[in-house]
Amino acid sequence: METSCDAAPVSRLERVLKRLDKQDAVGTVEEPGSFFRGRLPMRWGAPAHGDDTS
Repeated sequence: METSCDAAPVSRLERVLKRLDKQDAVGTVEEPGSFFRGRLPMRWGAPAHGDDTS
């Protein structure tokens, strides 16, 4: 259950996202705009020695 303290930032974020969408400022990973929305393949941690895939 959200409290009013938790709901305020979420509400603000939703308003910002709606405005960016209305302004067509959000693109995709493949075709970014000023901002992008999507999924990127990522790995977490230090690369192994000799791992040059970055």
